[in-house]
Amino acid sequence: QAIHWAADNCDVDALRRELERGVDPDIIEGTWTPLQFLPFSRGGCSAQALQCYRLLLENGADVNVRDAVDDTKLHDASLTNNAELVALLLEAGADIQKVIDAGGWANYERQHLDQLTAMLTPKDQTDERRRSRRRQSPLRRVPHEVLRKIAAFAFHAGFY
Repeated sequence: QAIHWAADNCDVDALRRELERGVDPDIIEGTWTPLQFLPFSRGGCSAQALQCYRLLLENGADVNVRDAVDDTKLHDASLTNNAELVALLLEAGADIQKVIDAGGWANYERQHLDQLTAMLTPKDQTDERRRSRRRQSPLRRVPHEVLRKIAAFAFHAGFY
């Protein structure tokens, strides 16, 4: 879709043309909407990218659209410490219920990191069968605290 290309490339004029032609701002290509195609970067967005976000949101794009792992753009923007984008998304009505339910950003961050760490932690073998060394997780000997640091680094947790 041309609108997805325009979003992915932060082409404000092409995005505006597509929206003026009546293209649905929530049209899906693959599993993504144009809003999900828009880039974001650690610490901030270019003025051009912010214009694209604003244009899509003003034309009815769903600010709370979720990706395959149930994250929203607000989640992604908060991971990269992107204050301008976070403010824009909140202004557009981004849902922060998960953050409220967690009791604030710090708790939300901690819970997210706990989930990531749990996913990396090898499960204990409770059955009597022995697994071959080849099938055992290479993470089985890594201490839990180190796995937590790996998760924080690999998934940018802690940059909220």
